[in-house]
Amino acid sequence: MAGTPVDRHAGYEDVGGIEHALARTAESTYDQLTEDDRRAARSLFTRLVVPGDGVGDTKRRARRADLPVPDALLDRLAAARLITLGRDSVELTHEALLRAWPRLAGWIDQDRDVLRLQHRLAEAAAVWRAHDRDPDDLYRGASLDQVAALRDRLNEGEREFLDAALRADHLRAEASRRAARRLRRLAAGMTVLAVLLAGTALAAAFAQQRAARQRNDALSLRASVTARDMLAGRPRDAAVLALAAYRLAPTAEARDALLLAHAAGGATTLGRGYLDPPGRYALTYGDDTDDEQLWRRDGPAWVPAGRVSAADSHLHLAGVDELRAIYRTGRTGSDLWDLADLDHPYRIAAPAGLGMLDGMDRTGSLLSAVGADGTARVWRPGDPGFVRLPPGDVVGTAVLADGSGIVLSRRDGDQDAIESWTPDGRLIAPLLRVPHPAVVQAGAGGLVAVNSYLGNATVTILDVSDPRVPRTVARADGLDETTTVVFDAAGRTVAVVDGAEARIWDARSGARVLSLHTQGLRLNSPRLDGDRLYLLDGKSALWRIDTDVDAVIRQTCARPVDVDWDRDFPGADPVELCPAP
Repeated sequence: MAGTPVDRHAGYEDVGGIEHALARTAESTYDQLTEDDRRAARSLFTRLVVPGDGVGDTKRRARRADLPVPDALLDRLAAARLITLGRDSVELTHEALLRAWPRLAGWIDQDRDVLRLQHRLAEAAAVWRAHDRDPDDLYRGASLDQVAALRDRLNEGEREFLDAALRADHLRAEASRRAARRLRRLAAGMTVLAVLLAGTALAAAFAQQRAARQRNDALSLRASVTARDMLAGRPRDAAVLALAAYRLAPTAEARDALLLAHAAGGATTLGRGYLDPPGRYALTYGDDTDDEQLWRRDGPAWVPAGRVSAADSHLHLAGVDELRAIYRTGRTGSDLWDLADLDHPYRIAAPAGLGMLDGMDRTGSLLSAVGADGTARVWRPGDPGFVRLPPGDVVGTAVLADGSGIVLSRRDGDQDAIESWTPDGRLIAPLLRVPHPAVVQAGAGGLVAVNSYLGNATVTILDVSDPRVPRTVARADGLDETTTVVFDAAGRTVAVVDGAEARIWDARSGARVLSLHTQGLRLNSPRLDGDRLYLLDGKSALWRIDTDVDAVIRQTCARPVDVDWDRDFPGADPVELCPAP
């Protein structure tokens, strides 16, 4: 950036308000760094940004272990309130910094395409590690060629992913050459075999059918990959192509592409973008960094209601009935908001010393918190005091939706003991033991999720309607750090979503309702309504995932459908795409 520090600071006077203060603090802090720390700071800040594509740039949270930045520099930037440090995460404290600080904006503009490649590589590397370094998750072809030139910009985990991909690419090339030699020998042998089987028409017909199935499977898979690549710009065309792939060969990949294209084609936005999928109310970004806009229903439409003064906080949890919500600020602060009257939301004062609010029942009339001394506390809004539960070393809490119990995650050595307690402080029963640390979350119908983060994340879903006989509903392993659990408001289903896959289970039978691969799409912030899953994409638009494939096909066929069979499915006979009316 040209000009002296004095020139730059004078230029910032035109920005005004919080953005002026942010820019001044950022530039002053940067000017005081050594050359090595400046290079590290540039790498850090650009890793904490998602470059926009048709929309504004947004901040992102990164794992501390993935940032090749000295701890001393992180602490210095955190002290200047430019970044926020979590237990094992780092993020920008203010998204306004992306607009306010010209130096950061310039870095992003200079490296926008490279940053997109680098962020996609980071996501792919995280999924690869979460899947026990599955070689199927490695880059290949053009994607591998693009990122190979970025080696000097990568952290240790990303370089490990790149090196593994390069080794796998070399092995595939060697295997391809060996396969070609075997194929030539096989072709010679098949010539002899063909003579022997010339009179065996039945065997020939069977082989032909099998070859046709294999060809159709391969064509369906190729078309499914193409359809996924078209989601961002041409979702309608993607849905038609995915439908054709599914009709030709109903593979899981074709079904996934069809469901995702249908959702992308129906994606909707509201205001400046959704913060969470809507339910009783909608919540979007406000006009400035400190406000979030509430919306209430007016028939099929949404109309603006009141505002929540977020001020560097974020929504942590809303009650099942969405009458109250917990907002958190950093690692120690929290607020309780009453949202019963959407036009006039207000903050409810909590007793001094309550600690970090953590869980609530369906209506928000019973809340749990974790105090600075590691004990769990139970508070009923309106009461001047709270109940302190006996055990210490509490990691997390959750309140059952009906208010009948408190679930604690309590550290015990290298494990966490998951226990059920009464609101007045009596132990009901131990539920589970998992590696430390573990987060607990409660939903309707006595459902509880236990998310253990050691190594590859594992989520266990329990039914604790009878806490003395807990029932395991479902379990998901090999998840990444973006994992989110969400419950249907009626307790019928539960979903687990991470950066690679969205899964839904029936809470009563434990049967898998949906397994949808979403890798690379950056779908997050799930909401569940029965077996319908709602997600937000990277532009804060709402996607609705419908698990009824037949219904999705009918809706896709409600408009004209047509594909170029010779181009998209060479060698395959055209098939009927839509059922007869």
